[in-house]
Amino acid sequence: MKQLKTNPKRLAYLSEYRNKNREKLRSYQKEWAINNRDKERQKSSKYLKNNKDKNALKSQRRRTRIKNIKVYIIIDRDIKRLYSQPCFFCGSRENISIDHIIPISRGGYHGIGNLQTLCKSCNSSKHNKTMAEWIYKSKGKRVANPTNLKAL
Repeated sequence: MKQLKTNPKRLAYLSEYRNKNREKLRSYQKEWAINNRDKERQKSSKYLKNNKDKNALKSQRRRTRIKNIKVYIIIDRDIKRLYSQPCFFCGSRENISIDHIIPISRGGYHGIGNLQTLCKSCNSSKHNKTMAEWIYKSKGKRVANPTNLKAL
């Protein structure tokens, strides 16, 4: 016996039904969300906890769209590769976050070529400076990973 989820006739019927009743389904979903706010909040917070990296990238893409800056698609394989690298500056492997080399607020784009990994403390202190500005302004307050700084 075929399962309903994989039955091609069933899938075609559901697709056709959704297309014909789009407005009806939207109004039902809105009404359900209003009547079940607590469930929606729990569902949303659970998703955010389990998908922090995707949520961060989503918010970065949104900020770039607002500023009309170039946004390039970043595939999951590249995200995993970035998160597997140590902090570009200090070499730490704890609390890694993705940082824009040239900040979006300074005209940088959102693409794999403008991303690097920094630990949360380095990223927080860097704020919206370029790497060169940040290193110059820190004046020895931070210990740099010398192999990475040769690239600057």
